[in-house]
Amino acid sequence: MASGYVQVATLGHMAVRVHWVAPIVWVLGGLSLSRTDLGFGGVFAAIGVYLAHAFGHWMMARLHRLSIHRIEIDGVGASIGYSGRATRSVHAQVAFGGIIVHAILGLVLVSLSAASPFAQQMLWVNFVLGCINLLPFGRLDGAAGWRHAAAALR
Repeated sequence: MASGYVQVATLGHMAVRVHWVAPIVWVLGGLSLSRTDLGFGGVFAAIGVYLAHAFGHWMMARLHRLSIHRIEIDGVGASIGYSGRATRSVHAQVAFGGIIVHAILGLVLVSLSAASPFAQQMLWVNFVLGCINLLPFGRLDGAAGWRHAAAALR
């Protein structure tokens, strides 16, 4: 097991693991967003956005009929472990699956944000996490996504 991860669930044959840093990021980031009387609303907004991000990777892998072995949630998003036949284009799509969900969720949250302080908090978390994950560094989605997309376009 990768260092720092704790398995929190098993869904079928898929392990769901959370890095110890993730809850700290959710609480610190979420509480800093609690500008209203929602208190821990920002924390719940952060957890919801992280889960949506993980769902995006899972959804793209399933769309391409890849076998998913694990979902890992860390301080800046989520990643999945998968196997199966995949082109560079498919790898890029799976990497950008979380970003695609951020875009869809952002559109929904924009329509709800005028009426709901919770939706405003969730919109902000969604925007920040989506932007960070586009960067081409380290374990971020942008690192794998841009690399695979560039190779697929060559």
